[in-house]
Amino acid sequence: MKFMNNIKETDSLLVISSYPSRNKKYKNMTGGIAWHTQKTLKWMKKAMPELNVKVIANIFNKPEAYVDEDGINVQRKWKINSLKGLFSIAKEIVKSKSNKILFPFEFFIVGNLIYLPIYIGLIYLSKIIGKDVTLIFHNVVSDIGVFEHNKAKAFIFNNLRSAFYNLIMFPCENVIVFEQSMKEHLGDSDKISVIALAVEPKKIIDKSIAKKKLGLDANKKYLLYFGFLSLYKGIDDLLQIWDKNTGYELIIAGGENPAYASDAFYQEFIEKIKKLAKEKGAIMTGFVPDDMVDYYYNACEAVILPYKTFMSSSGPLSLAFSYNKPVLLSNVLSEYFKSNDIKYSLANSGLKNEDIIFNINSKSFRSRLTKLEGNIEKYVAFSKSVFIKRQWESLSLDYCALIFNQYAKLKLVNVELKPLVVTVS
Repeated sequence: MKFMNNIKETDSLLVISSYPSRNKKYKNMTGGIAWHTQKTLKWMKKAMPELNVKVIANIFNKPEAYVDEDGINVQRKWKINSLKGLFSIAKEIVKSKSNKILFPFEFFIVGNLIYLPIYIGLIYLSKIIGKDVTLIFHNVVSDIGVFEHNKAKAFIFNNLRSAFYNLIMFPCENVIVFEQSMKEHLGDSDKISVIALAVEPKKIIDKSIAKKKLGLDANKKYLLYFGFLSLYKGIDDLLQIWDKNTGYELIIAGGENPAYASDAFYQEFIEKIKKLAKEKGAIMTGFVPDDMVDYYYNACEAVILPYKTFMSSSGPLSLAFSYNKPVLLSNVLSEYFKSNDIKYSLANSGLKNEDIIFNINSKSFRSRLTKLEGNIEKYVAFSKSVFIKRQWESLSLDYCALIFNQYAKLKLVNVELKPLVVTVS
């Protein structure tokens, strides 16, 4: 895939975001925003090779500055839960010559909620000094109670939710969300654009080889929960309804979320999960390094997302699409089916919403497993179809068009879709 463009050398973008470490030493401290920011900028640079990009990123060990393998200027200036770090970001915004600035957003991007008002202040500062601000909402929360155990705080936020989102969107030129439902939750404003959470081709490994690598029983079938053990992701609910006699084994592949490492309530939650997993015979892996992700996805029959709330496009779900794996989703995630590419893929596969969605009770879950067992090829077809529609090559153009108005300049030629999978035997 090649791009033709007339980008000026002065075109530049300042990005305020967490960002993966270059030596992968701190992978267990890197969340979805860091991963998505890196991929987004990589593909924008492919579309606009002369674009200058600077990321003001989080510090893992000590401040550092370097240009990564994709040509992105990374300057690590701030730490999680640091007031000093937020002022460092402010200084970088003020002295930057770029008039375009990108803020990926989720509630805990810079630490605990007490730092959130200051972070929002940085967005307003950018607007005041003349920057064009693009905001990416990685989640849109309708009920903060699923991860805020302080009932008073949850009550206040839930009643001020609409005002809060309007406040943060007001200074922004553009707002990006990943699903149509997220846009509707925000009021369907004209400044909000839907750009799907993109996917990449992944290795397809023979299931028996993957199981052997992981030390799993070759004769057993496995269902996969993947990702951080977060309060809102419903792994506790899934374990509560899990029946050892389903004919499947459950793998819980993911570790503790470092953002909550010092939270006593969260640690109680983790202990509860460990206890339930032991009682139900589930396999807990802890943090999964990058080089092992292929094996867990390829070893399983399907990926389960038992989330308690819909507030974002899920990274583990996107990975399931990349590996062409069947998915089963809790009923709150039916919101996904408002997005056009999901609706198309569902109809094209011969499935209905209710074939994929389950209620959090044993009867409903068993019913979906039975449906999956007899129609596995339809579930695979659904994931393959979504995968094709959510390629980075095309979605990167949407980012360029929105931030730099470059559709008139960028022309996609010699389009060659990557192969869906790379087979490893």
